[in-house]
Amino acid sequence: MSRRHKDREGRRQAPGTASHRVAATLEQAVRHHKAGRFAEAEALYRAALRDRPRHADALHLLGMLAFQTGRFETAAELMGQAVAADGTVPDYHVN
Repeated sequence: MSRRHKDREGRRQAPGTASHRVAATLEQAVRHHKAGRFAEAEALYRAALRDRPRHADALHLLGMLAFQTGRFETAAELMGQAVAADGTVPDYHVN
């Protein structure tokens, strides 16, 4: 059974669409990230960015991971890209 994901505005995404794939990939990446499996999380964040290169959440989360692993310049660059992609999310500016 396929899961239906919602986009940022709460609209349901049809299974099999690029948006649905990215949402599912990010969901899995966040689980790895929270569990401390940073290599697995990073690979999935990057996979999401291959599908949607300016995906603000993927950029932000990858930036957070870079910060957590001591790659501060990379983190700052990724956070800047997240803000450029969607400057309306307060967390992107705070982090």
